[in-house]
Amino acid sequence: MESAAVAPPPAYRMYPLGRGWRVLRYIVRNQLVRSQGVAARWIDHAASIRYLASEKSWFGKGMAWLLIAGFYLAAWLQYLPHIVLAMLLLTLYPLFLLLWLCIALLGMSMLVILRMFYAKACHIRYHCPACYKTMPLPVHLCPTCQAEHARLQPGIFGVLSHRCKKCETRLPTLDLLGRRQLARICPHCHDALSGDLGRGPAIHIALVGAGAAGKTSYLVAALQVLKQSAPLRLKVAFTDTVQENDFEKDLRRLKNKQPPATAGSIVPRAWTLKMQLPLRLLPRLLYLYDPAGEAFKTSAYTYRQEYYSHSHGIIFIIDPLSIPALQRWHGEASTNKSLPSPSHPMEVMQVYERMMQMFEISAGLNTRRRYPQPVAVVLTKADALQHHNEHFIRALLCACGLDNFVRDLESHFTYVRYFSCSALQDLPTQQDAGKAAASERLLQPLLWLLKCAKGI
Repeated sequence: MESAAVAPPPAYRMYPLGRGWRVLRYIVRNQLVRSQGVAARWIDHAASIRYLASEKSWFGKGMAWLLIAGFYLAAWLQYLPHIVLAMLLLTLYPLFLLLWLCIALLGMSMLVILRMFYAKACHIRYHCPACYKTMPLPVHLCPTCQAEHARLQPGIFGVLSHRCKKCETRLPTLDLLGRRQLARICPHCHDALSGDLGRGPAIHIALVGAGAAGKTSYLVAALQVLKQSAPLRLKVAFTDTVQENDFEKDLRRLKNKQPPATAGSIVPRAWTLKMQLPLRLLPRLLYLYDPAGEAFKTSAYTYRQEYYSHSHGIIFIIDPLSIPALQRWHGEASTNKSLPSPSHPMEVMQVYERMMQMFEISAGLNTRRRYPQPVAVVLTKADALQHHNEHFIRALLCACGLDNFVRDLESHFTYVRYFSCSALQDLPTQQDAGKAAASERLLQPLLWLLKCAKGI
């Protein structure tokens, strides 16, 4: 999808590029008009004296011509101040405007270069959680008239602020001056963007799995453990209040041993969270993509998962109910009517092949080099599993008919690890605080991906 054309912002150009030259033309033009008006009145007086000299015999000719000459001299003297002022304006005022412009361009260049180096050094970029597009700068809305300012940064429309053409409101061009408090939208899809986006490096993690594999359950449980993890000393908060409310609803259902009520979308809106570490100045922006299982059933749906182009890690969710060999230790859960129906046994390989299609499209197919994105394979609903060792999980998957999946995954990706957990059973509650090991299992896959992406 091609990016939409960005219209020029509804703001005035800075003074030495716009109004400064118009003011010069206005002063020169109006000063000449006023001088012509005064000169015309003196010429009218001279005409009156000439009439009196011709009609009245008592009016001396010499005195008349002396007065007429004086009036004409007074008329022509009206242009002298205009000429002097015009000469001064045409020489000094343009120099003043050029000096102002040079200082403004110098300041603008310094701010732009500093911002570029700062964004490059801190890996700061703007990503839309709805359409997955990367943008140099979001569109800011004027707080008074809601006009869309597409380039609210130091430039030809102002160094420290832009003045809106519609309502004359001053809009700051830097976050330090208050730009972050303005409402923002994506220039591609016009979706609302949080003010926290773009404040720090972004980490993108995608969840992959078949329908009813437990992706949303795992995501909700892992985020709750991440928020409560005392050793990490992380401050985790949603950037979107709507997502935070949905998270709280799903969390209450998980605590009641029920799966989440909200189902993922085929083209999901990323869950966006701000993570602040105590010893780091900039927060980390965490983007979590939770698509519905139907997104991996057809290539048309898979190709719409464009967030793979900037993903930093994958959480591959496997439902043990979809593997016949694993159902013997999960037979009781498979007959539980409150749980979704198990997936087809071949869906694990189908989901993996769809995921690989997106990697080949976004990163390119390279037979000589493996993909650098880490992949965490998570076996969910593993409450009946007695061993949660990584090597045991890998061996268990190979023994249950997924050996081709394991070998192919490890041949295409540099970093692959295997985990197991149960979101419905391992989530800690206030009544049962003795699930430290179980809750740690919930957090391990996400924590490993965050460490690989240098997020914590």
